[in-house]
Amino acid sequence: MLQKLSFLVGYLAFSTLLQAQAVAPANLVAQANLVAQANLVAQTNLVAQANLVAHFTNSRCGICANRNPGFYTNLQQQTNTLHLAFHPSSPYNTCVFSVENSVENDAFTNYYGVYGGTPRLVINGNVIPASQNYAAAALFTPYQGLVSPFAVAAVIEPKGADSIMATVTVTTRAAHNYSSLNLFLGLAEDTVFYASPNGEQRHYDVFRKSFTGSAHLPFAPSATIGSSVTIRKTILRKSTWATARLYAIADVQTTAKLSLQAAASAHLSVTTAVENQLQAGVLKVYPNPAQTVLFLDVDRQQAIRKFSVFNALGQFLAVSLADDGSINTANLPQGTYFLQVETADGSRYSTRFVKEN
Repeated sequence: MLQKLSFLVGYLAFSTLLQAQAVAPANLVAQANLVAQANLVAQTNLVAQANLVAHFTNSRCGICANRNPGFYTNLQQQTNTLHLAFHPSSPYNTCVFSVENSVENDAFTNYYGVYGGTPRLVINGNVIPASQNYAAAALFTPYQGLVSPFAVAAVIEPKGADSIMATVTVTTRAAHNYSSLNLFLGLAEDTVFYASPNGEQRHYDVFRKSFTGSAHLPFAPSATIGSSVTIRKTILRKSTWATARLYAIADVQTTAKLSLQAAASAHLSVTTAVENQLQAGVLKVYPNPAQTVLFLDVDRQQAIRKFSVFNALGQFLAVSLADDGSINTANLPQGTYFLQVETADGSRYSTRFVKEN
């Protein structure tokens, strides 16, 4: 009898939580979650919920430079918490991170209704007041110990010559009453080293591109415990991104914009992304290792249409190709590099070379 009563109490509490997430104002959701947590033990299949902090900042914003360090220190003390930094075009539309992808940065800022000023925080879909102390541990108190009926896994891998494919698996672990959910799936660069006009030197978890465009992707979760829904999306990879620092963040939300579960993928493999993306042929270079100059052995009857050099982190390097088919390697630091060539007929070649001092 006591077991049945315990299960009934847990079930009612879980139902109350789902209803609260669907209809409660955003600033009350955390409190509703907290009240219901104590009675969720009867739902033994529930899994720990990873929190997601959407951070809206700007590389030209002096207030951001003042408030971000305290927030980052606070964030580092949290467990099971993910972070993604968006850079909207307001208050400064010349922010380099905003300029690169202003459409999607602005779209997701407007999605939460926080466009116009930075810095701003949104935790699990709950908009945090701008006046709140971002450096205080109490910022995260309402989101500790949350559980979810869903488990989420994300994986990214190179696709073709210049694309990245993300695969997200959403597995139902406990009973729920959701018929429709929304998925955010974004690509982030874990650290960008850039001396920005506001004085910040390092920029963390920079949003680069959405796999689902400027909007979340609606999907129907499985109603069967143990069953999964798999979603795959592909985007183009820019050569200016540091390949080894790229990873994906997936956020499963209710239709009321409230997070139910989040996950981060492992970083994109440099070897896989750079070495294996061109499959048509192997480019011969000499001498290898090189010291001051490297020559390319390419059919000179075919004009080179595209030429790229990347370092071991997958970062694009501004290296030019001379008319005699050579590149000046004198100023390159010692190490391993990847070279890619595309000729006018569409043939693609790749190889690696070593620079020695």
